[in-house]
Amino acid sequence: MTPIRAVLFDLDGVVRHFDTDFTADIEARHGLSPGAVLDAAFEPDLLAQVTTGAISRQTWVELVGATRLGGGGRRVGATAV
Repeated sequence: MTPIRAVLFDLDGVVRHFDTDFTADIEARHGLSPGAVLDAAFEPDLLAQVTTGAISRQTWVELVGATRLGGGGRRVGATAV
């Protein structure tokens, strides 16, 4: 029997689903442009850090809110991500 050499997981849209209405509501309430939360959360360098374990999910959420969404964004990021 041939040993398994790789396992591929595609979580987004399969295991994990995003409520776009929920995110759009957060963006509207906080004066963010449509798509700003997901653009910030899935910025390639930041996403690579969280998916490889270089930073924790909590750190990722804080960075998305504070750094990517603006000064008062810490609360926005924690709510939206």
